[in-house]
Amino acid sequence: TGIPLPFVIDGGSSILIGLIGMGILLNVSQHAALRR
Repeated sequence: TGIPLPFVIDGGSSILIGLIGMGILLNVSQHAALRR
């Protein structure tokens, strides 16, 4: 009874991928700003 595990795993992985993507974008923007 409750939410199926595959759904929870998919939701968690999508959130992690989003956070990782945001971190990469922030790092790239910071490096670009430092180089200027």
